[in-house]
Amino acid sequence: MRNLATLCFLLASLAFFGLGIFATKTSASLSATCFCKISKDRLDGVVTATGVIKDLTGEVNKTYTFQGETQQGMCKGECSNTANKYVKSQAVAAAACAANVPDSTSIYVYSAVGTKAYREVRPIGRLKNSPAVAQTTCTCPPSWYSDTNVLGGVTTNGTCKKLACGPLSITPLPPDGTQVGSWGFTWGNTIWAYSSNANGGAPTCSTTVISPALCSWY
Repeated sequence: MRNLATLCFLLASLAFFGLGIFATKTSASLSATCFCKISKDRLDGVVTATGVIKDLTGEVNKTYTFQGETQQGMCKGECSNTANKYVKSQAVAAAACAANVPDSTSIYVYSAVGTKAYREVRPIGRLKNSPAVAQTTCTCPPSWYSDTNVLGGVTTNGTCKKLACGPLSITPLPPDGTQVGSWGFTWGNTIWAYSSNANGGAPTCSTTVISPALCSWY
């Protein structure tokens, strides 16, 4: 009888010990990360985050045993607190501009626990992304005409021209603008040469920045 009681005690001990191991493994397997990400894309209801500008998950540094609404709310609060210092952050704006995020795009931070869908936490700001505006001016050499027929003038199409020969005495004359290969063209009773680096007629070009690029927040 005593042996039977001892055996029952041992079996019960093993059973409780096994439950402890199972509980430990179960808790570990249910460990869920609190994700917190700033994104240019709308992530509401999305499981996989895209368009991430800055990942704040490491800064939040929270995990939960379960993935219910309670944990989702806690994660959202932690994410919001962490994201506060990034509201209209110049570093975030620079990263968004570098990723070619369009002007006036609203950037938000989103949170999610484990494998659950993301939800909006708070806005970071509306991006101001204006590229630099530049103007290039090309001027023909002094003995070459611009496309507007100004000697040594500014050319609007990037090419210059120079009278090569004429007047032509052959009749009938070719139509104005008849191409002489890629070398030149006819006009009236004359032949004009297109500019090139080889014949010294290439225009000199310079670029001026009218307004610099802007990358900040509205």
